[in-house]
Amino acid sequence: MRVAIHQPNFMPWRGWFAKLMQADVMVLLDDVQFEKGGYTNRVQIWDGMLTLPVNATANKEILDVNEVDLVAGGRWRRKLRETLRHRYGRTPGYEIVDPWFDESIHNVLGEERLVTVNVRLLDMMADVLGITTPMVWASQLRDEPLPGTEGLVQLLKTQNATEYLYGAGAKSYQDDELLVAEGISVSKVRHRLNDGYPTYGLSAVDTICRHPHTARQEMETFAV
Repeated sequence: MRVAIHQPNFMPWRGWFAKLMQADVMVLLDDVQFEKGGYTNRVQIWDGMLTLPVNATANKEILDVNEVDLVAGGRWRRKLRETLRHRYGRTPGYEIVDPWFDESIHNVLGEERLVTVNVRLLDMMADVLGITTPMVWASQLRDEPLPGTEGLVQLLKTQNATEYLYGAGAKSYQDDELLVAEGISVSKVRHRLNDGYPTYGLSAVDTICRHPHTARQEMETFAV
């Protein structure tokens, strides 16, 4: 059983979905501390960034990802949608993406948890990309997260993992020897770092908008 673990980022780049495509199950790491300036509430698009404004602290303490609320009100929601329309409104796949904002963001005018919106969008994007890998929430698998690699092992064991699929950033903090000692092999996610795409790190929304009819093939070419 090959298991990947990643935070439920906001409309993430193609590398996130390459990991999802190559895993048997993806554990969404929602029970760890929210990272200010990270990609849980922001993402790069063509010629700009999209950001979901959030309330990430309580009593001066940074909240966990699954405790972070979106800022209430409708102005930023309209601006976010207008920004996406300005960047991609003339692309062939924009008509696929635009309704997502009605269902996931634009019509939710009260406070709502960031993770709820992100996972809803992840499901929609995975569906268009033809990825059927199941996603489960870490907070539903454990009562209290252990630190570092022990926390990874804790989650991997709930899925009977025999292999852990990791991204480039994980090498700075994971202990491969501990994973192997627990009977879990480690493999790095595969994708092309330079495949001629206009800008590295763009949201996979860019692929869906520009190549709506071949989005799955684009991902298969990228995730090798």
